[in-house]
Parts: sequence; C-alpha cells; structure tokens
Amino acid sequence: AKVGLIKTPETVRTLVLDFENSTHLLPIDRINLYEAPFIECSETLEAVINDKEIATKYDRIVIDSLDWYISKIERYLCEKHNKKSITDFQWGSGQQQVADIIRKQITLFDKAKNKGFGITFVAHSKKNPVDDPESGYTTDVYDIAVHQKPANIIKEYVDIVMFAHIQSGGVVQEDKGFGQTRNRQVGKEKRLLYFQPTDRHVAKSRYPLPRSCELNYLTYRDELSKAKALVGVMSNPDDV
Repeated sequence: AKVGLIKTPETVRTLVLDFENSTHLLPIDRINLYEAPFIECSETLEAVINDKEIATKYDRIVIDSLDWYISKIERYLCEKHNKKSITDFQWGSGQQQVADIIRKQITLFDKAKNKGFGITFVAHSKKNPVDDPESGYTTDVYDIAVHQKPANIIKEYVDIVMFAHIQSGGVVQEDKGFGQTRNRQVGKEKRLLYFQPTDRHVAKSRYPLPRSCELNYLTYRDELSKAKALVGVMSNPDDV
C-alpha cells in the first residue's frame, strides 16, 4: 500500500517523515525520526516547512504513521508529568492533553498547506465495537488506531479519509472425501481504496469521489482530479 500510494514515478516529489522506521527498504526520500522525541519531531516538521530548498524539491509531506506520531506525544506528556502511562492521568485528561497538542500541530499542517505542500497521514487501523441503534447489535468497525479524541480531530481536519482493503477473489468449498470439506480461494485479490464509510470501516470525502477505486496512486489522482473538477476546484491534485 505504501509503495502504491507514496512512491511511484509520479510522486518523486514526496518527502516521508518516518516515525516508525518502516520505510527504510522503500525507494523513497525520507527523514528517519524513529528515535526522536516529540519535540524534536515537531521542530523537524517546522524546519521542513520553512526550508526553501526542500520546497523546491518536494510538494508533498507524508506523516508515517499518525499513530506512532501520537504515541510520541503520549510519551512526552508522561515524561513531563512523571506518569508511567497516558492512562494514569485522572479522568481521561491525558488523552485530552494529547488532543490539545494535536490542535496546535494543525497550525503547522496549515502552514505547510499554505506554502504549497500536500499533507498525507498514513495510519494503522483497529477494530472498535460500535452499537447499532436500529438493530441493537454491536459490530466491529475499522477506525484509526489511536484514541478517539485525537483521531476525531484529524478525521474532521482532513478532506479525505481513505480505508485500504484487500478484497478476496472469492472462496469455493471443495470435497476432501470422508465427509470433509475445505475452502479454496479463487480469482485474484483486489487492493482497494474506499472513500465512503460502510458498516465495517470509517471513511469520508469532501469531494464527490466514487465508493472505491484501485489502490494505486495514478488511479486515485485521476479520480480526485475528476471530483475536484465537478465542484469547480481547479487545484493541484496532490494538494490533499
């Protein structure tokens, strides 16, 4: 997924801020911030935004990943207040402080966008139990793998929340003999990007994008360009 969206011949002007040390084997330009504390990461982001040479070489900044970046904020707050865990803060105030810092970080992201950078957040997912008020049942919904307070701020801030999914080609049941059966996968898997929410995952788009498309940067860029044209937004298709 990262290769398909972050690094293609058409995205060579992308700079990845790698907070989890997961892109070292990918052919991308990156700054490794795996061992850097939060303050250093924030200062690095600001320096990247203000660097004129970087601005001439890159037009997109990738935060990889959002959940690892937020974990650095949690460690920063724990060290600052002498806590072992973010859950040690009373009445859930730890996550509220994380959310407050994220709001301040948004001023940096806005500054980057105003200087012509597109911002992409990569995040892992987790299953959250959600109660369905109509059926009364609880279902698992894939969401960003961070606490809901900072997660909601980011989801409200961005123009598009995409969910990457591998769709199975299908399964058939075969007879093994002796009254036993086995399942066998048939057809090819599909790697998809979803722009619309379902009862299984979160997603959103402020543009009239289709329900999904192939997980490929060129396909995504073309779909976004068409969607922006529909709403009269004639901007750089990378400016998301």
